[in-house]
Amino acid sequence: MASDVNTILPHVIEQKPREGLDWFGVEWAFVKEGGGATIKPGTEMMDDIKKWESIVKFPDLEAIDWNSSAKDMEAFYNPNKINECLILTGIFERLHAFTSMTYCFTALMLEPNACKEFFEAMADFKVKLIKKIAQHYKFDAIQYHDDWGCATGGFFPMRMFEDLIAPYAARVVKAVKDEGLYFN
Repeated sequence: MASDVNTILPHVIEQKPREGLDWFGVEWAFVKEGGGATIKPGTEMMDDIKKWESIVKFPDLEAIDWNSSAKDMEAFYNPNKINECLILTGIFERLHAFTSMTYCFTALMLEPNACKEFFEAMADFKVKLIKKIAQHYKFDAIQYHDDWGCATGGFFPMRMFEDLIAPYAARVVKAVKDEGLYFN
């Protein structure tokens, strides 16, 4: 299918590999039947959201060679299209990447304050990442992924979404727009 968008994922942004560890240490496995990567079963890193700060190790964005990466990306831009950077594993997806989906939903219901702290820290990280991307690359837009539902409806009640996820997702959207980029 033809598109006016040229989506690029710089190799230094190790957010969701086809196989192996991502930059948070989460292990992914390719599932042929699904056509994509998923958390490798049995490798969940967290079973108590209240302990997230001792488990989650944020990647050091200052240690990345952004200048070399940006130079490497020059060949991938298309001047006739909207060039966008793909940011995978949004704040909710990142939570269930650290734990089982069952526990993730349990945490949302039983430990909303700890979830808010986690989402706030993840939003802080995403905002820093967006600033680095805007500073070093020539993108027109950011395509941001965070899965909140399926064809039959949302994963959680609207009140829960509005309280636990929307404020932090809004910070990510604002960061993209503050950098003069389009949000997708």
